[in-house]
Amino acid sequence: MPRCGREGESMVKSIGFYKLKDYEKLDACMAIFKEFAENIPAILHSEIGKDILRVEGITYDFTVMNTFESKETFAEFRAHPLHLEKGPWLREQWADIKMMMLDLDEMITVEK
Repeated sequence: MPRCGREGESMVKSIGFYKLKDYEKLDACMAIFKEFAENIPAILHSEIGKDILRVEGITYDFTVMNTFESKETFAEFRAHPLHLEKGPWLREQWADIKMMMLDLDEMITVEK
């Protein structure tokens, strides 16, 4: 099923996996991503969750999955004043990050 965003473009989903320098900052980091989702119009849908396996050297501490109308609205998110204000603090907390950007029209979806 096509998921059309802005001007017929495909909607996109960004997925980030975050490993923190200090696990004690987990709740604060997740709260900022929640604040982004609640206050930045470019984010259509957001899922934020912490890892429950906690396997050293394999898993990351938490993930953020955000849906946008297009790659352009993802750029609007990155340029939003709230992101510009709180982003630098977040980046200081990361020991490592892995990111993906998915075209939702190219996704294989199986529903049961």
